[in-house]
Amino acid sequence: KGTIYRYFGTKDELFLAAVDRGMLLLANAIDECVEGLTDPLTMIEAAVRAYLSFFDDNPEILELLMQERAEFYLSRAFWHCFLRQPLLASETNRIFVALNNRKRIVEMM
Repeated sequence: KGTIYRYFGTKDELFLAAVDRGMLLLANAIDECVEGLTDPLTMIEAAVRAYLSFFDDNPEILELLMQERAEFYLSRAFWHCFLRQPLLASETNRIFVALNNRKRIVEMM
């Protein structure tokens, strides 16, 4: 076996490590764009723009994620990768509680 298998026991482990790296880069790009923002709608807009820009700038990572979904969806490897980083419920709740304001929703329309 080649040198790479000293670090990764299987092709699946190598593939999932590449997916993890892509997801980390995506998360960092989004975090940088929303850092310092306090308005939930502005945060969502910035996050969506960062998400789209990231994949526009890194189409190979999008291809990798599409391949991952095709090969690992509903498999143990997929869920292991997906569940590795738990959601930050408190941050998510803060954003959605702020959005759950009828006046704010009417303003958006």
